[in-house]
This record gives sequence, structure tokens and C-alpha cells, in this order.
Amino acid sequence: MRTKHQFKRLLVGGLALALASLAWGYDLIRDGNGYIQPWGGHNVAIKNMLPTNPALSDGYSQSGSVQAAMQAWNANLNAADIQFTPTIAAPGAYGLGNGVNEIVMDSTMDGEAFGQGVLAVTIGNGSWADIIFNSAYTWDSYRGILRRDGAGRLIPDMHRVAIHELGHLLGLNHPDQASPV
Repeated sequence: MRTKHQFKRLLVGGLALALASLAWGYDLIRDGNGYIQPWGGHNVAIKNMLPTNPALSDGYSQSGSVQAAMQAWNANLNAADIQFTPTIAAPGAYGLGNGVNEIVMDSTMDGEAFGQGVLAVTIGNGSWADIIFNSAYTWDSYRGILRRDGAGRLIPDMHRVAIHELGHLLGLNHPDQASPV
């Protein structure tokens, strides 16, 4: 009888932990040894190579929308530990693995096709990262509920996607890709 009661406690405790981990909404990206890959104690210099015009629905350009996303992160990060420090550069060629954090718009990920429905990706190794937005989409920047075009297709929000991808750059993973620690 006691073993059955202990099993129920263990089951309820495990369920509570599983639900709590889902509520956090993210998991830290770890290397092959289980260590977190932080930028820790560094400002993250980023070369923003997105167009600076035209203005989108919220008045920002693509570049400005991403800048606003970085400012939103900076407001919620400990300034003594880490901050995004962007520079604006003209759109152009980028290089994966060149040691420069770059944000670009491209039709491929360094020559490889984007997967079906992929809006953007963050590719890096913990000491550098590039964010590549998929140019196959018509991007906008807006607040509020997600918008759809006349055909019912989602209109991607540059600001929202930038906040998401910048989280990956910081080392956050999707909650469904979390691994038990």
C-alpha cells in the first residue's frame, strides 16, 4: 500500500514538473556536454543588413523593426550581463561562420533552401550567429493580432519573428525541443 502511495506522489510530482517546464516557454540551448552556450558578460554586436526603407504598417522599415526588437530584448536583459549592440549596414552578401553576427534577408540559407513554412532561421555556434529572414515572404511589421492577406495567408510580422530569432541567438530553444536536465 505504501509503495502505491509513493508511486502516486512520484507520478503527480513528475507531471507537475513537466507542466511547469512547458509553462516556461523556452529551454536553453546546450552543447554536446550539456553546458549552456551563453554570450555571458558580453555585448552582442550585430550587423543589421536589412533594408532601411520603405516604411511598413507600423512606420518602421525592416531594419527598424529588427532594431526595435533588439531594444525590447535589451530592456529585459541585465545590462551588466548582455545587451545587443547593433550597427546598420547596407543589404548585401553575408558569410556564415565569418565571426560576424549578421541579420539578413535571403532566398536561401547560405545556398540551402528554406524548409516549407520557415520564416527565418538563426544559425550559429555560441560565439557567432546569423539570422536569415526568408525573402520568399512579403514582410510587414505590425502590432496586435496576426494578420492575413485577402487569400487568408498569414502576413509575417518582422518584429515578432525578430524577437523570436533573437531569443535563439541568446541561446533559447523551443520548449518542444527541451531535453530533461
